Amino acid sequence: MNNDFRKGLSSEEVQILKKEGKVNKSKKVKGKSHFKIIFESFFTSFNIVLYLLAFTFLMFQIFYPDGIRSIPITKYGFLTTILFNALTSIISQEMSKHTLEKMKLISDPRILVIRDGKEVEINTNEIVLHDSIILKTGKDVPCDAIIKEGELYVNESNLTGESDALIKK
Repeated sequence: MNNDFRKGLSSEEVQILKKEGKVNKSKKVKGKSHFKIIFESFFTSFNIVLYLLAFTFLMFQIFYPDGIRSIPITKYGFLTTILFNALTSIISQEMSKHTLEKMKLISDPRILVIRDGKEVEINTNEIVLHDSIILKTGKDVPCDAIIKEGELYVNESNLTGESDALIKK
């Protein structure tokens, strides 16, 4: 491997490291499936209570067909509450899922690296082991790194909860 971080890796070295699987892959976070969204919307704790109530009314109707008339509510009118509750939940979750998928396409993180002695902008999932990364203000640190030159302030609040930026040298 090339030891001069100012020249970066050569194209051949990058290809070898990619073949060895030494790339900066992050786990793809999968959202809920459509089936899971529908299932969870119909089987909330609130809806389960309403299902039990419906079952109770059904049992009364089967075993005491004349006795249920004295209850002053519509027998199964509350089932519309279940349907409305579930449909509202399904629609809002599907819209959120669609919006998040759009945002993933827009926010394709890119980073400057040095390869073959030149600055090249690549996707963060194309970073390989020993890449020379150029970090600038406002950019995220895309992977574990060793600072070879200079210093920077790093906000680690999403990792540690510490709100103050730390100096890294």
